[in-house]
Amino acid sequence: RIAADKGHPAAAYNLALLYLEGQVFPQNFAEAAKLMRVAADKDIADAQHALAIFYQEGKGVPQDMKESVKWLRRASRLDHVPATVELAIALFNGKGVE
Repeated sequence: RIAADKGHPAAAYNLALLYLEGQVFPQNFAEAAKLMRVAADKDIADAQHALAIFYQEGKGVPQDMKESVKWLRRASRLDHVPATVELAIALFNGKGVE
């Protein structure tokens, strides 16, 4: 927790997973999203993809397809294959685009 609070991206990502899974800590999507954001801002592609899914589903953050696509694009630029696939599907379906 200390490392995550200091902005260490891997620590923030791993702690977010613990909040997401609800096995070590009570499940808390808002806290998971907040921590994923810390890691995503530091270019952790898995965190960017996870944050995009949070925005798609409205878990821990307001549902927002534009924001989801933004994070999918960032993860895709880091060669994150699942994010690239999700981005292609969103763009094909016209979701999160103007």
